[in-house]
Amino acid sequence: MATPAAKTCTKCGAEKALEEFQPNPNGRFGRKSTCRECNRAATRKWKQENPQKRLEQKRRSWDRHKDRLNEVRRAPEKRERANALRREAYHDGRRQFSAPDPVKRYARFQVWKAVQEGDLVREPCVTCGALNSQGHHEDYSKPLDIVWLCAKCHSALHREGVAA
Repeated sequence: MATPAAKTCTKCGAEKALEEFQPNPNGRFGRKSTCRECNRAATRKWKQENPQKRLEQKRRSWDRHKDRLNEVRRAPEKRERANALRREAYHDGRRQFSAPDPVKRYARFQVWKAVQEGDLVREPCVTCGALNSQGHHEDYSKPLDIVWLCAKCHSALHREGVAA
């Protein structure tokens, strides 16, 4: 017998795609008899009508998993260290992009603003034709006079400039 593409919900009576029913190995076609929407509504209703039982469920769950949860809570140093490293990496990246030279920063901002406003259209890389391109300034005193290069060609151009 082939599995049908749809099933009828026993609660709302609507015929829905099988994906709308949660998996259940004991159910017909391996799915529950009620759709996800009806399950959610019934769960919400039960939680509102049985707050004490819900609290007991939460306590039992806490008792089962408290060792693992306490371990996570006891390791704030690890978490704080990881957060500090993440913050440091983020700010390093920001510092690298926002150059200390105000002329460079102004030129980059003008390009960003012109692209955002539609005055300047991002074009493919002039060297290889890649679509994801970056603006390269030959002269920062002319902020909107740029050459569009992909990241690979852009870094190659700067490497050649440093080597020369």
